[in-house]
Amino acid sequence: MSEVFLRVMWLALIAGALAYAAYLFLGSTILAQAEDSLAHVIVRDTIEDGVHRLSGMVMVPSDCHGISVRVHQSDASEYALSISTWIDPTRVCEPEPTARAFRVVTFAPPVGTAFTATLDGSPIPLTVLTHHIRSHDR
Repeated sequence: MSEVFLRVMWLALIAGALAYAAYLFLGSTILAQAEDSLAHVIVRDTIEDGVHRLSGMVMVPSDCHGISVRVHQSDASEYALSISTWIDPTRVCEPEPTARAFRVVTFAPPVGTAFTATLDGSPIPLTVLTHHIRSHDR
């Protein structure tokens, strides 16, 4: 009887250890994928008479983080969005991802313009949804 009990205990211990190892491995994989999706930025580019009005949202690490966005020409037809985060030192916040909206205006040709983005100096995936406004659409 004690031999059967000992085998069942060993089986339970090994099964528990394997389940915990799978939890740790799969949990970190899922968290890494979720964090990667938070870094993706979707920007709406409204173009009218050579003026690009870019608006979008970016995820920051906490509610205490703010953002500043600049656009500069990095190539003949390429423009870079430089998104920088900063922390409000007067507040205490939990590290929970929070969305921050931004709007920025730049002057560029209405066609053939490409955009890239960096967040605190690191390149991030960027999707630009373009909307052209013609003068007679107003």
